[in-house]
Amino acid sequence: MKAVYLGLDLGTSSVKVAAVDETGELLAWANAPYPTGTPKPGWAEQNPADWAHASMTALRDVVTRLPDDAETRALAVTGQLPTLAVLDPSGKALRPAIVWYDGRAETEAEELLAAVDLADWYRRTGVVLDAHYLAPMYAWV
Repeated sequence: MKAVYLGLDLGTSSVKVAAVDETGELLAWANAPYPTGTPKPGWAEQNPADWAHASMTALRDVVTRLPDDAETRALAVTGQLPTLAVLDPSGKALRPAIVWYDGRAETEAEELLAAVDLADWYRRTGVVLDAHYLAPMYAWV
């Protein structure tokens, strides 16, 4: 059997999947796009179901092009951050995901900044608190 390792990147505009062997040789790759909605200026939203569909499409495309003796050993997954997807207990999206470059939570970020010590926040989290991070996005929701 030929050991194969898959990588899946849930990017800002598409899913990219690559398959490599133990030496790092690229065996196959695929890309499946999905839309970003901009219902208002400064907003950026995506449907998490589109991510799942695109992921399956790209994975299927890669797997069908692998050698017959391929044995998948691992799947590494990475994705766009910080993007907020609010799910119910069953994993179904309750609303469109707020994509990392969405700026709608400016007011919430300002309110959070007024309530915390900025230096302490940065020391504890390592991020600058603004509208593009999860806490303000979640506060907006």
